[in-house]
Amino acid sequence: MQDFAADPLMNACPLSELTSVGFGGPAERLARPNSVAELQTLLREARLRQIPVRALGRGTNVFAADEGVRGLVIAMGSPRLSRIDVDGRRLTAGAGAPLRQVIRTAIDRGLAGLEGLVGIPGSVGGALVMNAGAAGKAVGDRVAAVTAIDRNGTVRRLDRSEITFGYRRSSLRGLIVAEACFELERSEPGLLRRRAADLLRQRRMSQPAGRSAGCVCKNPPGHSAGQLIDEAGLKGTRVGGMVISDRHANFFINVDRATFDDASRLIEMARRRVLRRFGIELELEVDMWMDRGPQAGTL
Repeated sequence: MQDFAADPLMNACPLSELTSVGFGGPAERLARPNSVAELQTLLREARLRQIPVRALGRGTNVFAADEGVRGLVIAMGSPRLSRIDVDGRRLTAGAGAPLRQVIRTAIDRGLAGLEGLVGIPGSVGGALVMNAGAAGKAVGDRVAAVTAIDRNGTVRRLDRSEITFGYRRSSLRGLIVAEACFELERSEPGLLRRRAADLLRQRRMSQPAGRSAGCVCKNPPGHSAGQLIDEAGLKGTRVGGMVISDRHANFFINVDRATFDDASRLIEMARRRVLRRFGIELELEVDMWMDRGPQAGTL
């Protein structure tokens, strides 16, 4: 059997280069599979060797530990795992396809149903696992089927009825998404472009620029996490190189070589302050990649 350490696709790689927030130590092993078959082989070998596995799309929802993470990180961005195909009203996209590219393809083909997600970063796979969304719309709303691979390397074709989607969660966690099929509706491309442009303009006005992982905390039922953090008096609060945005308090921005420790301390400060003032415990939306404690996204 091939030794992981000898494989040129696998080596220590700083996660700061692979995540939108721009910090994180090395992944002990990194693989960039070019096909579902290669992905299956990786998972089977990792299972045999008892190596923990994490899947990484575009790294837009990940805070990775400064010391790095053990095990195997599988980067899903190869061309063959990022293909987008359209057949009638069905659009099929590989897990590594950028969500913005999927939305643009749908709009250009006159297919409605995904334009409400415009402005959400990340890949199809990551978006599905966390059921990413905005303004009451979520990526799971239009899913017809998903092809995923389990820890044993077994390919599973799941119809929509076999998948549970909720607010920033799905039953796909614990699997690696390989491909998704979306059922869309016919519309006029010009109309869809105008609608998407309006939504994108609104989101750019309310959301800050800069290096971040998007919203850090989930919205509690009946509340806005950003508003709670704001009303707790924390806008502009800084720890090391990480600051809570003045524009949207649920965005934590890397303004000066921030570290995972900076981000962790700022998160805990915000959660403690909101709990003390409002009696509400904020739940994290961002995945914290570390080898101590719970490992979100680890197979």
